[in-house]
Amino acid sequence: MNNNQVTILNDAAWVGYELANGLREVNMDVKYLPRNYAGPNVNTNALYSVYGKIINPFVNAIKAKGIIHVNYALQDAFFVRLIKKEINVLHCHGTDLFGLYDEEFKKIVKT
Repeated sequence: MNNNQVTILNDAAWVGYELANGLREVNMDVKYLPRNYAGPNVNTNALYSVYGKIINPFVNAIKAKGIIHVNYALQDAFFVRLIKKEINVLHCHGTDLFGLYDEEFKKIVKT
């Protein structure tokens, strides 16, 4: 793992964007990969919704390198784990923890 490179997947309330800017100020190589075409602020149809919630997170997981920071324990985290990459920072929120059935996430959240 390259400790001088950080990938931030998805975003929540611009937290990832602000983190990326702060890390760049201290000369870290940052890939900021928010979702596209998803969320309540975008006029979406079914195609954009599928792209934004399935295809885009999967492609972003493939692009992720170095220290991987994932916002929300949802699709983005699922795809990173599906392709056998390690999540170094999992930024959780209430809504993504309510239906928590994955034993590994339960262990991470409790520690």
